[in-house]
Amino acid sequence: MDEAIKTSAVVEHASRCDGQLHPNVIANQPDFQLRKIKEALYVRHNVVINRDKGTESTYIIVVLQNERILGKRFATTACTAHFSLFQELTMFGRTSTNSSVMNELIPDEPSAIALLQAKGILHQQRPCDCGEGMSLSLNGRPARWRCHRARCRKQVSLRDGTWLEGTRLEFSKVVRFVHAWSHKYGTTEFCKNMLGMTPQAVTKWKSRMREIVAQSLLRHPLRIGGPGFIVEIDESLFSKSKDHRGRSYPQQWVLGGVCRETGQCFLVPVEDRSRDTLLPIIRDHVRLGTTIMTDKWRAYNGLSRVGYTHLQVNHSENFVDPETGCHTQTIESLWAQLKRGNKLRCGTQRTLLQSYLHEFMWRRRVGVGDPYHKIMQDIATYCPPR
Repeated sequence: MDEAIKTSAVVEHASRCDGQLHPNVIANQPDFQLRKIKEALYVRHNVVINRDKGTESTYIIVVLQNERILGKRFATTACTAHFSLFQELTMFGRTSTNSSVMNELIPDEPSAIALLQAKGILHQQRPCDCGEGMSLSLNGRPARWRCHRARCRKQVSLRDGTWLEGTRLEFSKVVRFVHAWSHKYGTTEFCKNMLGMTPQAVTKWKSRMREIVAQSLLRHPLRIGGPGFIVEIDESLFSKSKDHRGRSYPQQWVLGGVCRETGQCFLVPVEDRSRDTLLPIIRDHVRLGTTIMTDKWRAYNGLSRVGYTHLQVNHSENFVDPETGCHTQTIESLWAQLKRGNKLRCGTQRTLLQSYLHEFMWRRRVGVGDPYHKIMQDIATYCPPR
């Protein structure tokens, strides 16, 4: 993001946008002062203006509505304008997880629609089959695109041809849910009490989110490690009967690896722990020249002959090898994190295990970045309007 320009320039730019795009704003608000624009845009919301993109009318109107300077009658006008990415970044903050802030910044459907349009999840423009342009109508429910031509008057749902096709959750709740899911506070109880969603709806929407992250991982596979990096590798059992109680399931092993330096990982369900099964997966996910640390499981024998430096620790004797310093505590910690989430979900269906592993890897890949902005970007990339 470019550096912020001076406060006076913010006021000047905000005034210029309103004067050009919404001349009725100032005319209908006799007490409207540029000082209030300055306070609303710069002081109270810490606006950072991007030199290239500028501040546009949508954000100004939404913020001023939140400040109770403008009434809701400008909502439709605000929605139809472009809602640029840096403005949306400013509204949410890079790490905000406060649901009350979300409710304030996305107060209504027009604001949510404008955001989803700017993110590339909803159409910003749409032509009619007759060749005429269509305009967005927010007067009725649901929101629709309407053809301009008098002889046509075709109407198309705003959701048609988008990631939201076939869904009925309000746009504002979609944005809040995505934010809650991305920042890991979107529990079923939260979604039920704050968003009015049923447990079944929450389950379906979380599944939709995992489908997106799966596409992101599969289309951009990541190989971890490399010369000068250490990768710890281990297998862990994710399906077993406790004390011979309950239904008996076949054992489900997962092979995992984590890079100490970057924290990036891979997780792959495997049918067995044989050498023929594990070594090809390791070669697919770990770069040659990596120093690999494992336990003494016999299937790992031979890694040093295929382009890796291989160190092993005998867990029956030491957790850390006293001579080489080899240990697998990082991958053991990763298993603990992964299984903690499994316990919070009261277990995971076998058919859903891969999708939860994808979610875990996706979050690790995001790292210190903002998962909300990343998932919105992924939705627009892999499910763009058509």
